[in-house]
Amino acid sequence: MERIPEKLDKADDLNEMRAELSEDVFGFQSRLVEFTEHLRKKYPDYQNYRMYHFLVGSGALKPDERFTEDDFPGEDSIENFIKRLYQESRKKESE
Repeated sequence: MERIPEKLDKADDLNEMRAELSEDVFGFQSRLVEFTEHLRKKYPDYQNYRMYHFLVGSGALKPDERFTEDDFPGEDSIENFIKRLYQESRKKESE
């Protein structure tokens, strides 16, 4: 099984995972829409989060003064969301 970094220090790692997941247009898109709707309902200030903009394609991974927050906490973490989907995708491919 392919190793997934515990901590994604490089923007390229997360970009690659997102790009690969995007190849499964319908599966990824439906999960993406569901997850972003959840975030928008739970966090009224969701637009202040840098990782939200990365996920929806409206911002870069690099720090930007426009964003006052980095990523959502715990299960709402976008980094963790992408890693979970990536692991699920890899598992399906190996079955």
